[in-house]
Amino acid sequence: MRVYLVLLMTALGLSYLHSQTEKIYLSGWEWNISSQKEWYPCTIPGNHISALIENHMIQSPFNGINEFSAQIYNDESNQFRSYFDLTELQMNASHVWWECDGLDTYCKIWINGRLVGESNNAFRRWRYDIKNYIQKGRNECLIKIESADLISQNLYSKQITPLPGEARVTIRKPQYHFGWDFGPKLIINGISSLPEIIINQNIHCDYASLQTIEIQKGKAELELMVEYTASNSDEYEFELLMDDRKFIFQENLEAGTHLFRKKIKIKNPELWWPNGNGNQKLYRVTLNARSKNLNHHFSKQWQCGIRQIKLIHENDKDGKSFYLVNGEQIFIKGSNYIP
Repeated sequence: MRVYLVLLMTALGLSYLHSQTEKIYLSGWEWNISSQKEWYPCTIPGNHISALIENHMIQSPFNGINEFSAQIYNDESNQFRSYFDLTELQMNASHVWWECDGLDTYCKIWINGRLVGESNNAFRRWRYDIKNYIQKGRNECLIKIESADLISQNLYSKQITPLPGEARVTIRKPQYHFGWDFGPKLIINGISSLPEIIINQNIHCDYASLQTIEIQKGKAELELMVEYTASNSDEYEFELLMDDRKFIFQENLEAGTHLFRKKIKIKNPELWWPNGNGNQKLYRVTLNARSKNLNHHFSKQWQCGIRQIKLIHENDKDGKSFYLVNGEQIFIKGSNYIP
């Protein structure tokens, strides 16, 4: 029995080392604002306005003229912190990353009191290698966020020629935060998606997508793009599933972080069309990959629409021409949307 248990635990350990990507979503967040010493509980995803409301420091800025009482905090910096625990096995993994899709906006990320990275764009993913910053047991994640209002004003004051739109145009941040149509001016500082710790021993698929290259009658050409990080070089067999369609191919993947592309041809595709012009067909896509020699593997799932959209700007007697979707002219009109 003891031998069996040892063998079982060894097998489970090897399974972890050879295949598993583990994610730890940071929770139990606390918040602090520069004008106060106390730390308060808060919800992430969230920001300094939602934290102020949670802790009964302000009333909802969307009611009456409460917007103005919330704006007095625009110039302050904020801090958010959380804690996470790591085992020795997790610490010894080949890769340990800190990742977040929603740092808004000028942030500094600290792990156990050491700066690991900075952000300046709310519209992209930020990832940092924290393997040399972590410790066994309790770890602290601290995110310091500077006032986007003050930074944008400072950047705008340095413009030789003032740009239309004032300070908002200098910063990569949701523009409606600066006031938009009927929306209040709430230049928030916060975290719009949950940060996570990614632990991986061998290979991790960072990103995968299918882009439409060409659509012809009865067929379409797509391009598969895969960004990955691998500890070792090896030959991989890939299986790409699109609903009930299957594509098999081999690819040599090098150690490190790389991007590879693969052309895929599909017969009789069901196309995606804008609302009112047809169905919005989305294929269920699964990408499976397994190494030939090392028994490493990964899998990725997402949805994909086969479509080709072009903006054709040509003058005619009525103005300028329309969008071209899947080879057909379509008129599209929009308006501002405030989340």
